[in-house]
Amino acid sequence: MHLADRYPGRDPERALAPAVGTPERARYYQWMFFMANIVQPAYRAWFYPTEPAGAENADATKRQARVRRWARKMPRPIETWPALAAYARRMKSLPSFNEVYAREGLTDWT
Repeated sequence: MHLADRYPGRDPERALAPAVGTPERARYYQWMFFMANIVQPAYRAWFYPTEPAGAENADATKRQARVRRWARKMPRPIETWPALAAYARRMKSLPSFNEVYAREGLTDWT
């Protein structure tokens, strides 16, 4: 968010975030905080289940994370959520997405 504020860009289509003071900026804040406070903790609990409650509770932590999280390798993957599937298609169509995958040597989820 700091980088988006520091480098707003001249072209609104290429900006990192909507312009300050616009309704779109309010939605941007809403989604950024949702991701940071709801989605990311569920992912962290899934991938590091011993951290929140110790090794003896790892299975319970993962069960709880499973009901709070969506991803491509979960019982209800991202493609089953229409809005998320559309977002993933748009993201995958970006040249920058493909460049990151090429630079990092990634093959999953493309």
